[in-house]
Amino acid sequence: FDQSGKLNFVQKYTNGIRTSEENFYDSGKPHRLWAYKNGKLNGVSKEFYESGEIKKVSNYLDGKLNEKRLYFFRNGEEAKNYDYKNGVVIHAHVKDKFGNTIYKSNKINKDLTIYHEKEEYKNGWVDTKTGIIVDINERALEKVRKRNKNTDKQ
Repeated sequence: FDQSGKLNFVQKYTNGIRTSEENFYDSGKPHRLWAYKNGKLNGVSKEFYESGEIKKVSNYLDGKLNEKRLYFFRNGEEAKNYDYKNGVVIHAHVKDKFGNTIYKSNKINKDLTIYHEKEEYKNGWVDTKTGIIVDINERALEKVRKRNKNTDKQ
C-alpha cells in the first residue's frame, strides 16, 4: 500500500516461492503483471498504459528474456518487436508511429538500447532524416553530417 492507503503492489507466493507480482497506478489500474516459476520470471509479463492499453509484452524463461518482447504505441500499433534467446537480443524491428520501419536487424549487439523519442543510442546514433542507426565513431558521424548538410542546401 502507498501512503494514502491505496494498493500499489502485490506479490503472491506458494510454499514461500514467488509466483506473481502486480504493480498498480495511483488510479488503481494495472501497471505491470509478472509471472514467476520457481521464483524466477517465467512466461508472459505485461505492462500497461494508465489508460488500459497494452504497452509491452515480454516472454521470460528461467528469469531471462526469451522469444518475443513487443512494445506498442497507445493506439495499439506495434512499435518494437525484439526476439530474444537466453536474454540476448537476436533480432529487432523498430517502427515509427506511422508504421514505417526505422530499424531492422538480425544481427544485434546485446547491449543495444533503443529509446523512441531520443536521437542518442547506447551503441549507435540515429540519423533523424533517414532513421538509420549508425555506429558511433567520428568517421560515420562525419559522413551523416556531410550528407545532411548537402541535403539541407537542396
